[in-house]
Amino acid sequence: MGNLIFDCIGKKGYERLSNADKFRSLLDIPARTLLKSEDAPKTLGEYCQGKKAILCVNVASNWGLTAKNYKELVQMDKELPELQILAFPCNQFGGQEPKSPEEIAAFVKEKGVEFPLFEKLDVNGAETQDVYSHLRSHAPAP
Repeated sequence: MGNLIFDCIGKKGYERLSNADKFRSLLDIPARTLLKSEDAPKTLGEYCQGKKAILCVNVASNWGLTAKNYKELVQMDKELPELQILAFPCNQFGGQEPKSPEEIAAFVKEKGVEFPLFEKLDVNGAETQDVYSHLRSHAPAP
């Protein structure tokens, strides 16, 4: 669970666009849930209605800090109703998320997760998904 990215809804930075931007806002990006229970992808904004802040996090079930991190995410989800956690499983970091969508869903259910988990994705490289491309392109310079 490496990249924790906080994003405030309504941030002025959403308005700056480059030729590479596909989406005006993080909220416009379509995504499918882990088990693809919806007929068509929803926008991330549909998952964030009424929230004041978003936490996008890549997650993994086979990492040294998995138990601690999921416990903290579940606690934050319960204690911060203005926060929407959006979790994206990723297997790019040492094979830390080798499970199938069904196995991941069973694993997070045991952890008490109620926030949305989305399809497994790449956060780096040629196959980087739109969510992480957008976040990276709008992140402040280090």
